[in-house]
Amino acid sequence: MYVWQDSGFWKVGQTPELREAIDPHLKKVLGKSYSLYLKAIRSRNFGFGIGALSYLRRIVEDETDALMDLLKDDKWEDWNEVDRKRFETARTTYQYSQKIEYAAESILPAAAFANGRDSFTALHDVTSSGVHGKTEEECIAIFDQCNLIFTRTFRMLYEHKRERDEFAAQLLALKR
Repeated sequence: MYVWQDSGFWKVGQTPELREAIDPHLKKVLGKSYSLYLKAIRSRNFGFGIGALSYLRRIVEDETDALMDLLKDDKWEDWNEVDRKRFETARTTYQYSQKIEYAAESILPAAAFANGRDSFTALHDVTSSGVHGKTEEECIAIFDQCNLIFTRTFRMLYEHKRERDEFAAQLLALKR
């Protein structure tokens, strides 16, 4: 339904209703962060580009700790005291750039890199740049560019963890 008034043209409803089509596999991958991703998609759909990028960046920041946990699970037993101290320093730093740099170089699979640039750091840098200095329209364009990289990165990390857990379970199940 449309309404013409002195103040302008207003759209009252939409058929079919605007819906967020989110890959069900990604929903499983994101876990607790799914609600933030849903808010990012809604913000993008309603023209709030800065909000959409803010939610996306928040997920990347929150999931960095999960990335660090994955690294710890994979490597802790093999590390010497220096490696463990370096890990704990990176994990507890307040400078996100140091944390993500350490996590990226230490755990991200090669598939998350292109010409030396990793997708996790790139997502954080680009979303931060948008939030702090771009218009709503520019942020929507950035979100649209980031969404594919975001989806593939998180699916890749989930698969890495799933394969590691599956391998460990099968290895431990071997009988002598």
